[in-house]
Amino acid sequence: ISIPPCVVTSNRSLLNESDLVIFHMRDIRADDLPAERPPGQRWALLDYEAPPHTPRVPDVLKATFNWTITYRQDSDVNVLPQLRRADAPDQMAKPFNWWTDKTRHVLWLVSNCKTPSNREGFVQELRKFIQVDVVGQCGHLSCLPKMSADCYHNASKIYFFYLALENSICTDYITEKFYNALTWGMVPIVMSGANYTSVAPPGSYIDALSFQNVRHLADHLKQIAKDPLLYNSYHAWRQRYKIVWRPFQCNLCQMLHEQSPPRMYEDINAWWFMKASCKRWMKTSQH
Repeated sequence: ISIPPCVVTSNRSLLNESDLVIFHMRDIRADDLPAERPPGQRWALLDYEAPPHTPRVPDVLKATFNWTITYRQDSDVNVLPQLRRADAPDQMAKPFNWWTDKTRHVLWLVSNCKTPSNREGFVQELRKFIQVDVVGQCGHLSCLPKMSADCYHNASKIYFFYLALENSICTDYITEKFYNALTWGMVPIVMSGANYTSVAPPGSYIDALSFQNVRHLADHLKQIAKDPLLYNSYHAWRQRYKIVWRPFQCNLCQMLHEQSPPRMYEDINAWWFMKASCKRWMKTSQH
């Protein structure tokens, strides 16, 4: 899609000339707001994090936003990559044996060791039943350069599965962890409040919350790792779909040029926090 150009700037001297102003939710301060708002100027709220990690918007702003830019499916602009069907033969990935040379079961790259989702408790339980290598601040292994393409690429050569566990289990919450696993050739194990059927390639992931308990999940992972055909079936989507990363600024630019009608959120805090439905993973009985 060809989009007429937009100018994106952080120069506050241009505030009154701008068609759109983006507010990053975690950085909003009541004492650091625009002095005025020109008629017709749109205001958008940007947030990548889940509600447990975001502060409330100051009351003076709660009824001022026209658009939202988040991971939520009901946002005006979504920050997640797009899943597209690869129709042309030259767009389709060549058949490949993703099982070959992999020797280790599960990888977890992590830096935050105490989370609202209690993913750390989940991993502690999972490690009782299957090999899990923990890399980063919460483990004893390292992967350098930290969180780099080389790190993921090297890990994907030997690991079957990647724990794409979110720090919060809230409605629609999903981050780059999931897409990194797909991009680098590991099967993601997910635990979040997202509806993956609407954002993920079909048959590409394993939902930890769909199992009766952690032991059943571990047994399932071991079975997949033993079977080349079964493991490769989790990569079959690569011949039919592709993941497209498009900066959210492009969508905003298009909306401005198309003069998409602005909404008016009566209470942005109610929209963000009351619809979050966040929960915490709790240990279930093991058999």
